[in-house]
Amino acid sequence: MKYKIIWKACFKDNIEINQFDDVDQTQEHLFKEVLERQDKLVLFCLFNIITGDEYKVDLLNGVVTIGKVTQLAIDHTNKFNNRLIYFRRILKELILSKTIEEEIKQITYFLGFQYTENERNIKKLIQIYDDGKVVVY
Repeated sequence: MKYKIIWKACFKDNIEINQFDDVDQTQEHLFKEVLERQDKLVLFCLFNIITGDEYKVDLLNGVVTIGKVTQLAIDHTNKFNNRLIYFRRILKELILSKTIEEEIKQITYFLGFQYTENERNIKKLIQIYDDGKVVVY
């Protein structure tokens, strides 16, 4: 199965990791590689390869953008404790017969960041659907 939305991570030392090294999506980098270097992560992007839409989290400045438009930004003074939020929610349909088969109906992506201020964890988050619909939280 080819994903419609794929990620790219950019780090302080100018290293970039793309989710896939090839167009056919056969050579995948695991998200674990990003988590292992999260202290050096500065930018995390999602790209919809069908629509061309881009979604970015700038962890240095605490900004989430959709295309070229800033959707979420922070105004706290300590911008250096921003931590990435990224996960997928997969909706599957189970088909019960002699065997159990599953069919993916929808993949929803969550992207944003969180930070701690005055001992409170604050999240800035968007939800992205394959069809381009975005919900801002």
